[in-house]
Amino acid sequence: MSKGKHSLNISADDLASGVYYYTLEINGKKAGVKKMVVVR
Repeated sequence: MSKGKHSLNISADDLASGVYYYTLEINGKKAGVKKMVVVR
């Protein structure tokens, strides 16, 4: 992808309520860990 701001839509339809952690990787290198909260 080119430089700039990008977005990604994630469907949480199959996820139960809870706290999920995901890792962002750029060119195969770990760039950070973020938290996502799913509430049903």
